[in-house]
Amino acid sequence: MTVKIFVPIVLVSMILGCTEPAVSEPAADEHADEHATSTPSAWVEVRTPADASLLELSARVVAASTSRARLDVPYRATVVSVSVQAGDEVAIGDPLVELRVPELLQAAAILAGTSAQIGSHRDRKVRLEDLRGKGLVGSSDVFEVDSRIGSLSADRRLALASLKAAGVEGEGRSELLRRGTLILSSPVAGVVAELDAIPGDVVEPGESLAQVLGRGPARVEIVHSGELPANVALEFVGTEGTRFMLAAEPISTAIEPGLGRTLAWYVPADGRDLPDGVRGRVWVRGQADELLEVPRRSLRLHEGKAWVAKRDGDQVIEVEVEVLRSSGSSALIRSAGLELGDRVAADVGTVLGIGRDPAAEGSGHVH
Repeated sequence: MTVKIFVPIVLVSMILGCTEPAVSEPAADEHADEHATSTPSAWVEVRTPADASLLELSARVVAASTSRARLDVPYRATVVSVSVQAGDEVAIGDPLVELRVPELLQAAAILAGTSAQIGSHRDRKVRLEDLRGKGLVGSSDVFEVDSRIGSLSADRRLALASLKAAGVEGEGRSELLRRGTLILSSPVAGVVAELDAIPGDVVEPGESLAQVLGRGPARVEIVHSGELPANVALEFVGTEGTRFMLAAEPISTAIEPGLGRTLAWYVPADGRDLPDGVRGRVWVRGQADELLEVPRRSLRLHEGKAWVAKRDGDQVIEVEVEVLRSSGSSALIRSAGLELGDRVAADVGTVLGIGRDPAAEGSGHVH
């Protein structure tokens, strides 16, 4: 009885021991995955570009210096009156702030007084020169008058320099003397964006009293990596809602130090004036259905050209494309042989397999 029971157990153990190695085949599965990725089984539709990294470029408006102004005074002054409030629209020449500036008032007085004194001393010098020729006066008398003319001229030049430094010229000098105060006027048309002037306040040299923001000839600065697509339209869309097309070609370009990105400056196609500092995005635009988007892995690059595998019924054909931009997993392309809805191979392994001899698989090189 003991032998009859033992023999089946041994047989069962032997059977189980013989079949155990066939349970797991990881090596076969790994090779199966490799072959699956190299067969033409994944197809995607050519679609309208939607990847923002392909179509959007960071941009900002850089307006001419005439589009804004900051008003200050180079001398210590007292605020007499303020004619505007923040938010007011002003034209060129509109008064903003009235100041009392003792140094400028003194300079204007010296300039006016020395003009008459210098003229009087010059007349006296002419008479003395005549008398000296007749032996009636000595050279010291003439020298004294000449020295006085030089001293007055030096005072006059200093006074004139002070007035010019404050922007007071021409009729403004006599107006300063008559009124006793200096009026700061807006040099540009725009809106008073900042105002830091209170009647009675004493302002120190260099303090900013007001800022006026206007519009002027402008350029749009674009930041991008790589080359921009050729023969496409660029549209600026500002954060405040401004939209306009840019000129076809940039005014100039430069490489941003340290980052290696390209800076390009464009003018608005319609030549419009713009406020400085507006930020936004520039969109790459094409003709209707001209710009297309495919996965980057769909592209085959060979000898300076790019190709995709297009499914045409039961056949697969290779179509040349122009790659405009690529970013992340997407590529922006243009091709006469493709249109929206066409299906192309989704991975580069499939594309590289087009037209290759299966017997030569694994030989040669990959582009």
